[in-house]
Amino acid sequence: YVKYVGVPPRVRQGVIPDNPWTFTGGTVLQGDGTFPAFSGNDTPSGSPLPQGQFGNDGIVGFGLKNIGFEYFTKAVSTGATNKMGVLFGEFDNLWARKCSDWAFDFVNIMHSTVDRIFACIEKNDPGHGIRIRADVPIATLIPGNMMVSRFFVYQGELTGRGIVFESGAGSNLN
Repeated sequence: YVKYVGVPPRVRQGVIPDNPWTFTGGTVLQGDGTFPAFSGNDTPSGSPLPQGQFGNDGIVGFGLKNIGFEYFTKAVSTGATNKMGVLFGEFDNLWARKCSDWAFDFVNIMHSTVDRIFACIEKNDPGHGIRIRADVPIATLIPGNMMVSRFFVYQGELTGRGIVFESGAGSNLN
């Protein structure tokens, strides 16, 4: 089991609640906007592995806690069409701002805990907030069976997508 644990990010907001925030301390990873901070198994596949083998292709026992992300394409990106994401993972107290795609993109994730996830999409930012997606045929797997709580997305203007739970064609999110 691999889990990266940082010092809880400190943020500063304006005088009005639900304003965009900036980081003022804690563990904050900064990119240049051209790559994801953490990604794995996130290249789509034309077809899934057979039912009994699909889960073997996933990322097992991975976690992130108390980390801020700034200027990435995605803060966290796991799984893809016909590709297993994370199994038995823990994602807690994660903050992202200035991401150009989905800040947090969990595809085909199972038996994991996802809690206290924050995304900030300011005016004119091209990105989106948080997505949990099933994207594998039902005959192969029905992803889900996890604990999900306390999501927050600030959107300066409603140009991006906030919090999305979705299923691809022929998929179900359990």
